[in-house]
Amino acid sequence: MFKKYNRLQKTKDINHIFKYGKRNVAPHGVFFVFLDKNAKKSRYAVIIGKKFSKTAINRNKMKRIIRSIITSHYKLDNKYDIVVGYTKKNKVLSYKDTKEDIDFLLNKINY
Repeated sequence: MFKKYNRLQKTKDINHIFKYGKRNVAPHGVFFVFLDKNAKKSRYAVIIGKKFSKTAINRNKMKRIIRSIITSHYKLDNKYDIVVGYTKKNKVLSYKDTKEDIDFLLNKINY
């Protein structure tokens, strides 16, 4: 789980990122990135849609995988607001596939 100061919690903030952020697409997911110059740390939100899987068990598992990849492999000191979204109909992706997607997307924004 992200620390409290690394979470995007307000719907207003997430909608702002959807509206003004840069969209990056990977084979399985989408990142919306917004550079916030006033922020002290990066903030993240993970969104898994019902189209991904109808069962909450699989959606929550994907959220846990994504959070663990981001917290363990990337510096959380940059000033980006990032929303990670997986909405396409997929099986639960393996840790390796998810890490490749996140690597691809974060390298695209030069994180």
